[in-house]
Amino acid sequence: MTVNYKLKSLRIDKNITQRQLADFLYITVSAYSRKELGMRNFTIDEAGKLAELFDTTIESIFLSED
Repeated sequence: MTVNYKLKSLRIDKNITQRQLADFLYITVSAYSRKELGMRNFTIDEAGKLAELFDTTIESIFLSED
């Protein structure tokens, strides 16, 4: 499962919009969208905040389990 699919899946499971996550991370919606699509990377701070929000680890979101 790719990073963008994991993150999108977590977001949808929690019924959270891209706008809500963008606001949570203090970035624009377009910046968040590019990051979720894998076009840009999340900072370690952003990754930590997402892991905390989704009650998981950074590794489980961002490391591939191929």
